[in-house]
Amino acid sequence: MGDILYFPWGSNPYKLIENSIGCVIIRKRDESGILFEEPTTIIQEEKKFMIFSKRGTAFIIEKFSKPFQIKNKNWYALGFAVTAAHTIYNSSSYTIKISTSIKCGFNKRDLDTMRLCPLKSWCNESSRELRASNGNLYYLPGDVALCLVVSKNVVVEISEIPLGKCNRDIECSILGFPSTKVPNPVAICPYLRNEKDAKEKIKSIFHKNRDLVESKGYVLYNEDLLEISCSGTLGLSGSPVIANGYAIGVFVGGPPLPGQREIFKISEIIESKKNIEEAWNLLLSLQTFNSYYINSLFQDLIENDDVRTYFASWFLLYNYKVPNILNEEELFLITNCLDLSKELLNSEQVVLNLLDFCVHECLGEYKNVNELNFNVAISTNNIAFENITALLNEFKLVSKEFITYNDIKLFFSH
Repeated sequence: MGDILYFPWGSNPYKLIENSIGCVIIRKRDESGILFEEPTTIIQEEKKFMIFSKRGTAFIIEKFSKPFQIKNKNWYALGFAVTAAHTIYNSSSYTIKISTSIKCGFNKRDLDTMRLCPLKSWCNESSRELRASNGNLYYLPGDVALCLVVSKNVVVEISEIPLGKCNRDIECSILGFPSTKVPNPVAICPYLRNEKDAKEKIKSIFHKNRDLVESKGYVLYNEDLLEISCSGTLGLSGSPVIANGYAIGVFVGGPPLPGQREIFKISEIIESKKNIEEAWNLLLSLQTFNSYYINSLFQDLIENDDVRTYFASWFLLYNYKVPNILNEEELFLITNCLDLSKELLNSEQVVLNLLDFCVHECLGEYKNVNELNFNVAISTNNIAFENITALLNEFKLVSKEFITYNDIKLFFSH
């Protein structure tokens, strides 16, 4: 979860460049009680509402009956798409666009067909926590983004999938473009505890890298957070969860685990440069979650030299009382007359990366793998989808003649 995983793959569209939130391959039981993993189904025909990009998957929820030209851009607007915010927004709070436009297509072979233009993320607008059935809070409430789909060619044929709602215990599926090239395969198959076996399992379940597949399962729970028994991996973030022909949610990742939400809050505070004492107390509170993991994941974070020096610098620079536990770092900084502003600046990204690393590691380190039996999506019950529907209805009333891209961005910034 968290910061972008930049892989040295250049411009190869077969490779994934995605913020990693992590998810799991689901183990199921047959009638005789034997555990098995159900392979996904490769979808041969193009789905014209499905969007492939290097960052993950998106899906079109509104096709314009009449595409319109965007003034001062060699673009035609085709429709609106939804994806997971963490795939196309950066920073620890996921509020900064990675790009104003992202190359995309209907599959990995036609990446220049269209572009995905991020318009709005709900990450900084969601004040409601999303609690899973296991009692844990989802790492990133509001993990939904709305995008404009554009093309240089007005005749691109697209379709849309309508939004809908559903009850629990019904069949559902994820439709998307999974990656079989995963930097931490044990986090996808935590019950194997072996990197080689996990790699092979991922390939056997998801087949070819970034091909369109359907991952089948059931709706287990559906409030603001939608819990499903469909298997997931990198690349599926932003995919539609589909039931009865409707998109009932946007897929975001694996089961929320202890400590992950607290880490996100720490990262947010660090970026805002406010409430240092709250960030420090949250960091210390992570110790209570160590017992859930194989290794002392959070204790190692608290004892990390870069983390401790960063917080000591922050306390000193802003004239806070330095906690006794940081006396050694305080003495080092004062004795060596170090520039506190420079120390803070130089170590900030290191600390944010360490926080992200902890979140990525949680799935692979979690002790009770039997609890890792669901993945999650942001449900269409969520207020974000009410906002999206209202915005799209309002936008229908806006004159498209001579409209600029800045006009569109301004409309959706409110």
